[in-house]
Amino acid sequence: MKIAYSEDLGGLLALDEPVRKAFKNQLAVWESLGCELVDVAPDLAEAADVFETLRAFEMEAAGGAFVEQHRAELKTTYVKNVEKGMNLTGPEVGRALRKQTELVHEMARFF
Repeated sequence: MKIAYSEDLGGLLALDEPVRKAFKNQLAVWESLGCELVDVAPDLAEAADVFETLRAFEMEAAGGAFVEQHRAELKTTYVKNVEKGMNLTGPEVGRALRKQTELVHEMARFF
C-alpha cells in the first residue's frame, strides 16, 4: 500500500517538536507494516489568501448592512472581515474564485 504524507503541508503548518516526533514515530509503524510512504503535499500556497478574500466577500454580502447599523455592538473581527469585503474589487474577487477552482483541481489531481 502506498501512503502519501506531509508533516507540514509543504511548509504551511508549524508543528511543535513533540508533535513532529509523534508523527514521525507513526510513520515508522506504517513502514513496519510494509507500506510505501511518499512525502508529498498538494500546492496550497494560495489557499489562505483565497479563503480570506472569499470569506470577506461573503460576510459583506450577508452582513454589510447590519454592520452599518450595529457596528458598536459587534465583535471587532467580524466588523473587520465585513469591512475587508466592502473594500474588495471585482477583479480581486474574480481572482480568488479562479484560484479556488484551481485549488479544487489541484486537490482532485493530488488524490
